[in-house]
Amino acid sequence: MGRNWQFFNKLFPQNRRSWIIYLFCVSTAALFWLFLTFNRNFESVLSFKLTYSNFPDQKILVNVPEDEVSVRVKARGFDLLSYTLLEKRKHITLDVQEFSRQRRGSKVNYFLELTGNPYQILQNRNPMSVISYSIDTLILTFDELESKRLPVTKALTFNVDSNAYELRVQSIIPDSIVVEGSRAALRKIEFVALIHDTAISIQRSGDYRFAVKSEKGILSLQPDSVTVNLEVEPIKPFEINIPIACVGKPDGVEVKFFPASAAVKFLTTSSIFKKLDPSQFKLIVDYDALKGENQRVLIRLVKYPSYLKNVKVSPGKAEYLIRTKE
Repeated sequence: MGRNWQFFNKLFPQNRRSWIIYLFCVSTAALFWLFLTFNRNFESVLSFKLTYSNFPDQKILVNVPEDEVSVRVKARGFDLLSYTLLEKRKHITLDVQEFSRQRRGSKVNYFLELTGNPYQILQNRNPMSVISYSIDTLILTFDELESKRLPVTKALTFNVDSNAYELRVQSIIPDSIVVEGSRAALRKIEFVALIHDTAISIQRSGDYRFAVKSEKGILSLQPDSVTVNLEVEPIKPFEINIPIACVGKPDGVEVKFFPASAAVKFLTTSSIFKKLDPSQFKLIVDYDALKGENQRVLIRLVKYPSYLKNVKVSPGKAEYLIRTKE
């Protein structure tokens, strides 16, 4: 143990002057090592947020351009350190008018090939060489800007008990709006839809305000919302008596049914029931079904409005009497 202590005791200086000389030598060696190290070439990855300026007039951007790019560079350690501490840029704004252009119909592609434009991205004076980019080419696609008046659709779905209530769109004000957007997008759109929450329970009639749904390629909607008048009407049971007809009977044969008519029962609203007419219903019995021994035959409902709910025939069968005409 004593010999080890003597060894370390001789390794370090024993007085203040010697310590100063010792620290000076160590510091000089460290600085020299740092100088040699940072004078070597290193590779590093620099990341930038991208923004674009100077868009062309009367055109609309129809794609989603890249908003970030990474650049792998090679430079001396001192240059990388200087850039990181003093010159580093987090955002780069690119002038679209300096991009190359390619027209395809009404659309124009503005593109910038990054491989051949290191200065466009780095924008600094450091002697850094670009090795690669995370993106080869930046592309912004623009289309001609047009406007078109389109109708507002009445197709709305809400959380309404369809067996208890019926909801109808009475009016939409305004019933059409002016849509401004790309020419290609407007060619595909025939009407505009409304944004509505299907979970909202509509329990009473009245006016409701809904926003107009925007689509891809649409720049503006004028107006961007409309007033929809909704009517909520309770559904009730109703019935209507319809005479029973025999089909397929030969000439000279008369068939009487007991009862002569049957009730068609259904669920609907009072306003719809008032508009119904017996000619919209038809009850029949096939003559061939009368040839059996059964004295009661099935009554078939072959015609009725499809918007009626829970449609039934009562009674479902009828007795009959066949008589030959003289």
